[in-house]
Amino acid sequence: MTSRTHSPGGTRPVVYVVESDEVMRSALSFILRDAYDIHAYACLEQARTAVGRAPEVVLLEPRLMPLADTDVAGARIVLTAETGGPAPGAGRLPKTAGVLGRPITADDVRGKVAAAIGEARARPRLSIVPGEATRP
Repeated sequence: MTSRTHSPGGTRPVVYVVESDEVMRSALSFILRDAYDIHAYACLEQARTAVGRAPEVVLLEPRLMPLADTDVAGARIVLTAETGGPAPGAGRLPKTAGVLGRPITADDVRGKVAAAIGEARARPRLSIVPGEATRP
């Protein structure tokens, strides 16, 4: 199941929600839908093959994370763990921006995503002009 929220002009940050539990996927999408362009997927492969704007942040269920090739379009990753403690495999992801423990609250979800987007926007992006970095 893929849900998409589109904004006029595509100006809102894109967030992928990758969660196998449909209820959790729907809850996370609902919490974030007013501020972000949400794309929800049941598995990482669906997210990787999605067509459209690249995400700035991916909410990722750790057990869906493969052992290698964890990059999703260069996005920051927020792991959705069963508890607030360390998520399994978090050390393998250099772009991990945090762990979102359960039970979730709307404020926690919005805060983690906002912080991750701030980090994503703070780092330079590649430019097609040599020697020049751009920011979104």
